[in-house]
Amino acid sequence: MTHEERIISCKACEHKRVDYERGIVCELKDEVPSFEGICPNFSAFKTSSTAYSSSINFKQTAELKPNNKRAANVIYALYANLIVALVALVSLLNENYVLKEYLSGTDIAEDRFDLTDLLSITAGLLSAATFIITAVLFIQWFRRAYYNLHLKVNHCKYPENQAAWAWFIPIINLFRPN
Repeated sequence: MTHEERIISCKACEHKRVDYERGIVCELKDEVPSFEGICPNFSAFKTSSTAYSSSINFKQTAELKPNNKRAANVIYALYANLIVALVALVSLLNENYVLKEYLSGTDIAEDRFDLTDLLSITAGLLSAATFIITAVLFIQWFRRAYYNLHLKVNHCKYPENQAAWAWFIPIINLFRPN
């Protein structure tokens, strides 16, 4: 008998316990299942017809909301961030080149300094704008994904609106939603 076959049997037993280091273990023996054939301690879950009536999820009948368009928008925004980062890099290299020319004693027109500054400022503002747009699109995608997760799984700890708001509170976004 394989370990996977034992685990399938253990999942239906009321004596199972989840150990985060070892996986499913027998609560009676505190061991990973190692039986052959049928476990001598197997005891099926005892359920009645009303045992789970209060935990019925009526949202199961709702359909999943499509999230493909939002995912595509996030991907396009990430590409836009990449392009803007390349533009900013070119702007910084240009600024570096102009400053090196100036420090070497070359006579540079004031208009060229102004144009270099304008290019750097524009690249910085464009970079900030694309970053904010990408963050908004990502949070929208993530919230929709968490909404769909609520339709499939009954044990989500937090409501889907916290999937969006958790990104705005430092450190919380590392732990929520889960």
